[in-house]
Amino acid sequence: MLKDSNSSDEISGRAGAQFDFTDSLMGYATYARGYKGPAYNVFFNMGPNNTAVIDAETADAYELGLKSSLLDGRMILNAAAFSAKYDNFQANNFLFLNGTLITTLTNAGKVSTEGFEVDFQAQPTDAFSIGGGIAYADAKVDKFFTPPGETPTIESGSKLPLAPEWKASLNGSYRITLSSFDITPTLLFNYTDDQYADLITKSRTDLLDIVKIPSYSTVDLSVAIADKDDHYRLTLIGRNLTDESFAALVTRGGPAGAPRLQIPREADRYFGAEFRINFGR
Repeated sequence: MLKDSNSSDEISGRAGAQFDFTDSLMGYATYARGYKGPAYNVFFNMGPNNTAVIDAETADAYELGLKSSLLDGRMILNAAAFSAKYDNFQANNFLFLNGTLITTLTNAGKVSTEGFEVDFQAQPTDAFSIGGGIAYADAKVDKFFTPPGETPTIESGSKLPLAPEWKASLNGSYRITLSSFDITPTLLFNYTDDQYADLITKSRTDLLDIVKIPSYSTVDLSVAIADKDDHYRLTLIGRNLTDESFAALVTRGGPAGAPRLQIPREADRYFGAEFRINFGR
C-alpha cells in the first residue's frame, strides 16, 4: 500500500472595474487569480509513474467586455475578450489499464487560452424574439512539463483536449395568441467546431486523427401550449431533428487500433413531452 501526503497554500480572488459610458452602454475589466490544489491518481495496479503528486494549478485570467441595450431596450448586445494563462495545468489523460479505460490527471505545464465571445437577445415585436451567440477560443500548450531525463512528449502549440475553437448558437421563438391559450414554437440551432479528445503533440497527426471529434450541429424544436394565466403548460419537444450523429469522447485502444467512441443520448433524434401545473397562481 502506498501512502503519501501533500499540502499547498495559495491566494485566489477576483477584482474588477466598471464604467458606464452612457445609460445604455457599460464597459468592464476583470482580473481573477484561480487555484486548484494538488491531487493524486488513485486506482489499482498503479505504475511508479502514476503515483507522483499532481502539482497545484494556478491561473491568471483577464477579461474586457461591453454590455449594451439598443433599440429602446428591445435588443441586448454583449461582447467580451479574454485571456488566461495556467501554470501546472491539470489535464485529463485517457489510458487503458488491464483492458479498462481510465482517466488520469497529469501536469501539462504552462498553457493558455485566448478568445472572444459575442451574444445578443432581441425582441423585434411583442410576439417574436431571437437570440444567439458566437465564441472563439484558442487553447494550447505553451510549455509542456517534462520530468528530468525524459524526452519532451508534447510540443509547444499543441491543442488542449476538448477545446473547440468555435461554438455558435441561434434561437428564435414566436408566440401565437389565441382566445383561450397561447402557442409558442421555439427553434434552437447549436454548432460545435472540431476538437481533440486527448492531449497529443501537434506533430503526431496519425494519433490526432484517431482522437479527433469532428464538428457537428444540432437543431432542436419545442412547442409550448399554455393557458392565459400559465397555470397549465404542455411542451412538445424534438431534439436533434436532423438526426446528426456525433461523439462526446473518442479514445484510443479499440479493436485492431480502432478508436472507441462514446455516443451521448443527444446524438440521436428523439421526441418528448412535458406537462407542468403551476399551483402558485
